[in-house]
Amino acid sequence: SSGINAEYGRGRSFLFYDVKLGYLNFVINSTDRRSGDSVPPEIIFDPLTFVYQTERDIDNTITMLAKHQLSRTPSSELCVKLAAGGDPIFPFNVKLTGENVAETSGSFRYFIW
Repeated sequence: SSGINAEYGRGRSFLFYDVKLGYLNFVINSTDRRSGDSVPPEIIFDPLTFVYQTERDIDNTITMLAKHQLSRTPSSELCVKLAAGGDPIFPFNVKLTGENVAETSGSFRYFIW
């Protein structure tokens, strides 16, 4: 089918995607509840304990460890603006025991990966 309706149908997803993404970013940035001087919650774990596991147990994973450590943290403390720039603010810090990491981004990326 040709005509203006068909052209609108093809371009609709692009237009609405940008509008929805812009609105989502606005909402996320507007719901930021952490002040600049507050200390974010931390997840602390030893990455080597998960490397040499022979059996996979759902309760002994990095994700479940994070869930247990963050379970008493109010969800409002995890509301931060979208990460941008050279020094982004993350919802929580990840500390790897046995690692001397000066910044938080490397260990956070390891956790997300």
